[in-house]
Amino acid sequence: RVTFDPNYPASRQPDPFSCAPSALDWAMRSLGRHPDDRWITQDMIRLGLVTPEHGLMNHTGAGIVTWLQINDAEHYGSDGYGISNTTSPITWEQLGPEIDPAPPYPILLGLPNWGGPGKGHWVGVRSFKDGRMQLANPATGATFGQSSLNREEFNARAGGNASIVRVLHNDLLTTAPPPLPPVDPLARPWEEIAAIRAQVDA
Repeated sequence: RVTFDPNYPASRQPDPFSCAPSALDWAMRSLGRHPDDRWITQDMIRLGLVTPEHGLMNHTGAGIVTWLQINDAEHYGSDGYGISNTTSPITWEQLGPEIDPAPPYPILLGLPNWGGPGKGHWVGVRSFKDGRMQLANPATGATFGQSSLNREEFNARAGGNASIVRVLHNDLLTTAPPPLPPVDPLARPWEEIAAIRAQVDA
C-alpha cells in the first residue's frame, strides 16, 4: 500500500524557478517513490508546463495535475496518481480543516505573491500546528524560505488567489476524494502531452 510521510525532508530547488516541480518531487518521495534527481523538473520543462523564465506556467496547479495524469511506463498516471486534483482559489479557512492535524495525502500550495506582487512560490504542506501551516519548502532564505505560515502571512502572500494540488492515490483515501474542479481550459490532457513528448523525442 502507498503511505504518506508528511515529515519527509523537503526537496531543495537549486534555481529560482523550479519550486513547483521540486515541491512535487518532495510529494512523490514522501509517498515512497524515488524519481531521479531533477527528473521531474526537466520533464516538466520539456513538456512546456514549467519554464526557466516563468516557473510553473499555470498558477492554478493544473499543469502539475496534468503531469500526474500522464499514463505511460515512465510517469505516474498508470500507478494510480491520475486522480490527483487542484482547487483554485482556496482560502485559509477552507484549507485548514483538510490539513489539521495532518493531511492524509501530500498537498502542494501555491501563493502568487509570496515574494511580492507577481512573485509566486510553491511548497508542500506537512500539517497544521499551533495556528501555523507547517511546510516542506523547497526554498531557503528570508523571502521564500519560511518553514511555516500563520493566517496573516498566508493571506498576505495569497492575495486572494491561493491554489493547491492534492497528490492523490486510492490507498490514501478513506472517503471519496475532494471533488474535481471544472476543467481548466489551460490544462492540457495527458494525450496531448504524450504527443508533445513524441515531437520532442523525434
